[in-house]
This record gives sequence, structure tokens and C-alpha cells, in this order.
Amino acid sequence: MCLISPQTLNIALSDCLAYLRLSEPLAEQQRRNPGIHIRLRERNLAQLHHGLSTGEFNVGLCQSPRAPVGIEASPLWREPLVLAASENHPLMADQAASLNPLPPFTWVTLDREAYAGYRDQVDPLLRSGGNARPSSIITAQSFDLMMTMVAAGYGVCLAPMSHVRRYRAFGIAWRQIEDPPMTLTTYLWHRKDAGNDMLNKLVDALLATS
Repeated sequence: MCLISPQTLNIALSDCLAYLRLSEPLAEQQRRNPGIHIRLRERNLAQLHHGLSTGEFNVGLCQSPRAPVGIEASPLWREPLVLAASENHPLMADQAASLNPLPPFTWVTLDREAYAGYRDQVDPLLRSGGNARPSSIITAQSFDLMMTMVAAGYGVCLAPMSHVRRYRAFGIAWRQIEDPPMTLTTYLWHRKDAGNDMLNKLVDALLATS
């Protein structure tokens, strides 16, 4: 049984790290269709899949391209990834960074259960070019905590440039990655058989920002 009100759009956000880019199309949707209520919910990837399957959510944003059967995944936004570290870290002495070979420092990453899509994209990058798995890894439960640990000198991380910039005042520095530049992709998930005019307009508005 569908749980969605005809005049409500329910959006699930899972590990997408894309809230700032979501604000503009949502504001435009509200301006054009003031009678439609948009509700945002934060869920992990498994909850997003379940909610789309049961009709709890109309669409979802996440960083996993591996959509289950019956769910369509469309690339939405690609954010440049940068190497982030404390501003006095030795890696910040160079103007650009390389992951080949992998710098021999502790890496800070995000919890896999809460940020499965991020981990699915970032973990292979750390092992690219024949690199072994980092010898020392610290896992953070949130992006804010990851940035706090990086600023304090506990380690370095890969993160979207637009997000890292917000932490510059707290002692975070970053370098762009060479050979080749790396990106983090946000995907739009929705059921293939759940289209309606209201939903199609939202999907089109989101894809128009890609």
C-alpha cells in the first residue's frame, strides 16, 4: 500500500553530502508549486532502499550507483575530491597531491553503515594504482567529526572540495588531486514504476542542476 500523500513529496537523504546543492532546486520547486509539501528525511542506504520499495519515499539521494532491482539510479552531481589535512601538515607543502603512491599517513574516513555510498567510491581510490590498503585508518561517525580529527592532526582524508572549504577557519587545508582528478558522484534514486506529474517535475528539476 502506498504511504505517500498525493500532495506530498518525501525525499530521503543518505550519505549524499549534497545538502547545499539541494537547496536551490527545492526552493524553485516550492516557488512553482506552493501547494506541494516537501519532506526531507535522513536515512542510511538500507533504509532508503526499503522506503522507496514500500512507498515511504518518492525519491532518494545517495552516493551509491548500485541501485536494487526496480530502482533507477541517475548521476546527479559530481564534486571534485581533494586531499584534506591540517594546515601545517607536511602534505600541504606541495601545490598538488597524488595518491600514487599513497601517502604514508593515517587516513580518516566515514562510517560505512552511515556513509556506504561515500565508502564505496572512496575506498577503491585509496587502493588504485596498486596501492595497498592504508595501514592506519580512523573511522568517524559524521563529516563534522572527520573534519575535526583532520584539523587536529589525527590524519588526512578525501572529501568534496565544496564541503572542505567550509572548515578553512578551523585549520583545514586541502590540495587538489592529480593523476587524474577525482570526483564524488551523488545519485538520484527513484522507483521505475512510481512516476507521476508532480514527481517527474521534481526529478527533472534535480537533473537540470547536474
